[in-house]
Amino acid sequence: GLKSQFGTMGKPLNAGLAAECGVIATDLAARGFVSNPSALDGPQGFGPTHHGEADATAFETLGTGWMMETVSHKLHACCHGLHAMIEALGSLEVAADDVAEVIIETHPRWFSVCNIQTPATGLESKFSYTQTAAMTLLGVDTSVIENFSDALANDASLVALRGAVNVVADETLAETAAHVAVTTKDSRRIDARHDLNAPMPSEIKWQKLRRKGRALVGDLEEQLYNATARRVNADALRDLMG
Repeated sequence: GLKSQFGTMGKPLNAGLAAECGVIATDLAARGFVSNPSALDGPQGFGPTHHGEADATAFETLGTGWMMETVSHKLHACCHGLHAMIEALGSLEVAADDVAEVIIETHPRWFSVCNIQTPATGLESKFSYTQTAAMTLLGVDTSVIENFSDALANDASLVALRGAVNVVADETLAETAAHVAVTTKDSRRIDARHDLNAPMPSEIKWQKLRRKGRALVGDLEEQLYNATARRVNADALRDLMG
């Protein structure tokens, strides 16, 4: 889908449609469905009709050569560009009532993606530094998708707190990193940094992943976790997750 759909229902729909097509294609293939094997790189195939290279050797390394060698996780129910900030801000011990100002330093690429200053809807909140920062400081769980609602987008406490949040571009930061600085009402300054590429203890990662899983599917999360652990060695899974 197009990035212009960010902040609308179209964004998750695009990803969902792609996932649905993948499942259907796999199921059909398993049932014996056959199509033209040269549909991607052959005459009138995907390459020629979509102005691609139509490289006939492009698929020779399928199963042996990998474009993506790592797996990352979305631990919060919002744009990935906000996650480093949420992790950094969540590590600070500061009461929301004591906050005078919050400065968030992030890579400028996120300014056109997830920097909606005054979100009015739950969808817009998922692409807002100010809203998710306020949620984090007030203890609103950002792994729970229901917390990204129209009601919370217009909650007086969150609206007031996000007015204290300023987002600053820093090209020296990695796109996976964020630096936050909180100034308290008694003039103390508290800083924290987080990089999503930094190693995270597997125990903490499992806690965060399972918390988000429970937020999404409730009690079914434990059944899914146990089923996975039975089919694949749990220690191997933990090693894969770092």
